[in-house]
Amino acid sequence: VQISYSPEKEVLETAGGIANALPLLTDKGCHRPFLVVNADIYCEFDYVSLLSVLQAMQEGDSKRYAHLILVNNPLHHTRGDFALIQDRIVLTGENFLTFSGIGVYHPLLFKDVPSGKPVKLAPLLRTAIENKCVTGEFFSGTWLDIGTPERLIQLDRLLNARDARGG
Repeated sequence: VQISYSPEKEVLETAGGIANALPLLTDKGCHRPFLVVNADIYCEFDYVSLLSVLQAMQEGDSKRYAHLILVNNPLHHTRGDFALIQDRIVLTGENFLTFSGIGVYHPLLFKDVPSGKPVKLAPLLRTAIENKCVTGEFFSGTWLDIGTPERLIQLDRLLNARDARGG
C-alpha cells in the first residue's frame, strides 16, 4: 500500500481538496477515474463492485463524471440529497436518498475548480446531475455517518453487540 498526502494550508472543502489532490490521483497526465470514500462513514459496501464503473469511465464514458452510492436517509438527514431513477441521479422526485460519501469521480468533474481554493462538492454534483452526467446505485446494507462523537458511540455499540452474538 502506498499512502500519499495532499496537505491543505486552509480547509479546501471536499471538491477543493480533491482538486488539490488530483496530481496524486492521475498518472502522468492520464485522467483516470478514482474512488473517494469519506473518512467519517462506516459502510459494509462491496467496493469491488465499482470496478466496472471505473472501467466504463476510463474507457471513455464521456457522459459520466460521477457515480454515487446512495443509502436510506438516516434520522439526522431525513430529507435526503438526491433521487435515483434506474441508474441516473436526479434532483427531482419523491424518494430522495442520502449520498453515502462513496463516489467514483472523473477528474474532468474538477476541471474548473481553482487550485488551492475552498470549493464544496455538492454544487459541482448538482451541475453535473443537471447535465445528466451522474449515475448511481442504492446500497441497502449497513451504513453509518460517524461524523459526531454520538454517532461513533452508536457504531461502537452496534459492532460490540455483533461481536457478543458471534456475528
